[in-house]
Amino acid sequence: MPAAAAGKTLVLGLFENGPYMGEKQPEKGMLAALVTEAFRREGLNVKYKFLPLKRLYAVLDDGEIDGAVGAPVSAQRKTVFLYSAPLYRVNYNFFARKQDQIRFTSLDALKPYRIGLVRGGLNETELLAAGMKVDAVSDHTQNIRKLLAGRVDLIVSVTDYTNHLLQTKVTPQERLQLEMLEPPFAVRDKYFAMSKKRHNSEKLMAVFNRSLARMKKDGSYDEIVRRFRTIKP
Repeated sequence: MPAAAAGKTLVLGLFENGPYMGEKQPEKGMLAALVTEAFRREGLNVKYKFLPLKRLYAVLDDGEIDGAVGAPVSAQRKTVFLYSAPLYRVNYNFFARKQDQIRFTSLDALKPYRIGLVRGGLNETELLAAGMKVDAVSDHTQNIRKLLAGRVDLIVSVTDYTNHLLQTKVTPQERLQLEMLEPPFAVRDKYFAMSKKRHNSEKLMAVFNRSLARMKKDGSYDEIVRRFRTIKP
């Protein structure tokens, strides 16, 4: 690793995306635990700063933080950010009210409906490009409330995150009103990202990737994933 980096503390950005990332989650969530362990093995400490998703990319680009955890990759973002090897693969499913009997067979079939999502993510970019009706907010809990109130027809985010919020933020009666639509809208990898403007970013990313590969080889990666899979919301 770069000698100048040894022993330093990196400031990394996170956004609420439980159970993978969360200010109130153990160890700040599974993805944060993986990143913390990878850097710990290389003699680096980390501290985390929670930000709205859209703001996260802005402060990463400006150099206000050293990196961002859980970032999805896109062609445009690859021009300004360095991305790690994949951290974890997740599904993105639509959720709807059962009474509406909506079925997801294609995006074209969903064009009559208004879709709630989190502002600044790939879902917003891709659905707008497909000509969908999008209602973007900063907090996915708002999307669930709007869906229950009939102010949007569908919502989409990381499937486990939506299910986590349905277990922790609404009543059992409200939860029973909603259903997940199959198949997934998208399946994407989550990454650790750094700005290309940051000094030594390429060397530090190589250090991170090497450490992550060792974790996957020695079983510690799987142990962390299993540990978080047993945590109840």
